[in-house]
Amino acid sequence: MIVEDDSFMIQLYHNLFKLEGFEVELAKDGLEALDKLKTAEKVPDIILLDIMMPRMDGFEFLRQRNKVDKLKNIPVVVLSNLFSEEDQEKIKKLGAKGFITKSEQDPKELVKKVKEYLPKS
Repeated sequence: MIVEDDSFMIQLYHNLFKLEGFEVELAKDGLEALDKLKTAEKVPDIILLDIMMPRMDGFEFLRQRNKVDKLKNIPVVVLSNLFSEEDQEKIKKLGAKGFITKSEQDPKELVKKVKEYLPKS
């Protein structure tokens, strides 16, 4: 699942991961993502999460996700350009598995990094 409010970026990520063979679910903010995840029959293998979004930001999404048993073990990788040390610490404490800085990744590297966070089966 990709949770991103920027319509250009969400389309870019969607196309990129589809081309790599991923099934991709999209949400434009944390609230929409939480609603979709709570009602989903099958949860995603990973969640790519922006931090700065309307209605429910990434921090609050992580807090709420941690309260739902079927969601709290899904790995979350934060995809953002806003990473102060304080934010990184907060994100870690809320259970995110990793951080990827949007502006520093070319598309192929992004997919490669995300694959590193996928659960091994």
